[in-house]
Amino acid sequence: MEKAFSQQQDRAARAIAIPIAALVASHVVFTKQFPWHVSYQFPLPYFLTVLTVMFSCWEVNVRLFRWMDSQMPFHVNPVRRIGHQMVVNGMATLFTFLLVFPLSQFVYAGHWPAASVFMTGAVVCATIATIVNGFFIGLYLVRTIYWQKNKSAAELDGQREEKPTMNS
Repeated sequence: MEKAFSQQQDRAARAIAIPIAALVASHVVFTKQFPWHVSYQFPLPYFLTVLTVMFSCWEVNVRLFRWMDSQMPFHVNPVRRIGHQMVVNGMATLFTFLLVFPLSQFVYAGHWPAASVFMTGAVVCATIATIVNGFFIGLYLVRTIYWQKNKSAAELDGQREEKPTMNS
């Protein structure tokens, strides 16, 4: 079965989705300041933090998807795969966040995150991870249906070819 997404599609999605989400999260979640505010200053440390965290979580999830594709193809047992994916990818995303977020804040902002910022970041990370994983699961389900449909059509074609024709 074909992979749910190609490496080119993955790179394009990363190049578009991660900076947009980082831009939104750095403004809406962390600084709550926007360009039309008088004292606006671009939240570069938060933007870079969110960008780094999201890229790291995305990379971990993509590698896990690919590993699961080789170990447990989606079309074999989709329900089991979704369950494993939710647990394994969810835990991996959480652990990645727990490691990368504080380190990124220290590197980009010059200090460790406050507990409230850390908790806010965890909620944002969990929300984004749920959306991204939900998208990938939906994509896998569509591909599985397409694969099953093509497999059934190929089997029917094979059965037609095996039957002797009356014209001989």
